[in-house]
Amino acid sequence: MDEDYSNGNSFLDYLKFGGQTATGILGALNKPKAPKPTNNTNWGVIAGIAAAVLVVLVLVVSLGRR
Repeated sequence: MDEDYSNGNSFLDYLKFGGQTATGILGALNKPKAPKPTNNTNWGVIAGIAAAVLVVLVLVVSLGRR
């Protein structure tokens, strides 16, 4: 039977190669994502504080003209 295969590869060898390839592709796709940067600046809070300060300044300027 081995003389039918000139390169020595059998159907099981092809199945093994296909399984290893599929496992490698799926492993690469399931790789963990890059970690988030450790910059913990909360720009929403900073923007809220800046907006509150701006509102107070506008009120002080507008009421100071009366």
